[in-house]
Amino acid sequence: MPRITTAVANAAIAAAIVPATTYYLSLHSADPGTTGATEFTGGGYVRQSIVFSTASGGVVTSNTAQAIPNAGSTAATYGGIWTASTAGTYLGGFALTGSVTAASITFASGAVTFTAA
Repeated sequence: MPRITTAVANAAIAAAIVPATTYYLSLHSADPGTTGATEFTGGGYVRQSIVFSTASGGVVTSNTAQAIPNAGSTAATYGGIWTASTAGTYLGGFALTGSVTAASITFASGAVTFTAA
């Protein structure tokens, strides 16, 4: 398996998730795959803005907190990152550490990370 330097890993992740750029965090009821499928809808749900720090060690980390409204009866199992609050381009997703059903689902600053792989 090839290895890359930390500087190259930082540049790679920063090319995909540009530091200090506003993106939007979504919730999904199942694996969103490569298209952003299974995103929540209705019940007051809206994507929330998220901003990432400068890459370090090939990782970018969120530097803002989010509270995403949910209808309360749908379990969130995945999150996603988009370029816009509605429509936009889906950049990628991640599994939550567990299934969450709540009226509002909160992510602390630093809770969302992406790694150059």
